[in-house]
Amino acid sequence: MTDPRLRVLFYIKNLNGGGAERGMVDLLNSIDRTEFLPRLLLNRQDGPYLRQVEPADLVPARTGFEGGNGWLSPSGRVRRSITARIGSARAAKRLPAEVRTVRGRRLLHGIIESDNYVRFAAAVRAFRPHVVVSSLLETASTLVYLHRHVLASRNADYSWVAVEQNNTAARSEMWYDREDSRFWHAMASLVYGAADRVVAVSDGVRQHLEDDFRLGANRIEVIPNQVDVEGVQRAARAVVDRPYILAAGRLHPQKDFHSLLRAFALIAGEVSEDLVIVGDGPERGSLEATARELGIADRVRMPGFSDAIWSLMKSASCFAMSSKYEGLPLTMLEALAAGAPVVSFDCDYGPREVITHRVDGVLVSPGDVDGLARAIREVLLDREFAGSLSRNGQARARDFDRTTVTREYERLICQQLMARPLASREFNLAYSRVG
Repeated sequence: MTDPRLRVLFYIKNLNGGGAERGMVDLLNSIDRTEFLPRLLLNRQDGPYLRQVEPADLVPARTGFEGGNGWLSPSGRVRRSITARIGSARAAKRLPAEVRTVRGRRLLHGIIESDNYVRFAAAVRAFRPHVVVSSLLETASTLVYLHRHVLASRNADYSWVAVEQNNTAARSEMWYDREDSRFWHAMASLVYGAADRVVAVSDGVRQHLEDDFRLGANRIEVIPNQVDVEGVQRAARAVVDRPYILAAGRLHPQKDFHSLLRAFALIAGEVSEDLVIVGDGPERGSLEATARELGIADRVRMPGFSDAIWSLMKSASCFAMSSKYEGLPLTMLEALAAGAPVVSFDCDYGPREVITHRVDGVLVSPGDVDGLARAIREVLLDREFAGSLSRNGQARARDFDRTTVTREYERLICQQLMARPLASREFNLAYSRVG
């Protein structure tokens, strides 16, 4: 007998410890299994969050459709189809100039001819999802766009929800050279313009999508990142030998931990706390060098990724965030839920939507190292103020509880199915059950 539940395919590149990856795992694990049959597709089955996913929820690394009969041979049908379609679109001026460049077409060819595209197309053919929920522009959402709107696969009769977790324009400028940045900015307009619905994790991201990519407000849904408030608050406190300021995130220029190190250096002689930065990434070496240059290397610890991040948050004297840009920082929500007093740069986007200044956290002008140092010092030395921030922060975190946020996704998924005229009787019967 066919399973009557709505089939939802969650799609992201891997589970390597970022906020988008954590959010996808939380959504997968909290969705109502009586109404929905979820599966998670990864380009690579690796990353620390993989331990939090049940093996039965994963699309197998090999789905059984790769190769063999050549139905998606990278050297055959796919290459001819993408070349013909891009050529036709170029002639009709349907693609922006940034995508029609030689490099742009080469990037598109490479994406479609990759194992990742083959794996996604095979997973759709095998699982036949009613809805695909993709996250991260370059590594998942673009592949869904190409599958549905460039190659126009006959299996592409699913509804598609694309989730934007970040400041796309700032990210492309930081991660790519000028030409590739223009390419991905143009692709973002195409991808998000083609999705049935786009989820923005904050009002700032929503406004960014409207202004930079000309998306209509009626096509964007604001659903924030979620936090397991009860899980965070049940976590045991970390056993520590010295008090500490905590920061967490990928060791990447986006997080601007160099500014945090400089701020800490300004107050290290006045406070007893060390600085602990949890996470890993390409900037580890340069951050260690900066700590040595500032004379604080013996007061700074970078232990890498930690499964015990909630325990570390509960024991922290202060949680500091120094990012240059965000979407809606999940680590901030978790720190609030854990009761850690939060000090953050007021970057675009997210912090000011979560924190009321000096009520449930402290906001500092972006890049203001002196201001960041002063705010951290105040929290560390004024324990009454820190206690007030802690209590109010825990109350604020409940507005982002996983149950509430997951119900918003479930509602959106059902709305999208009801709005899409699916011909299959099975599909109609399935979504009418929860409509």
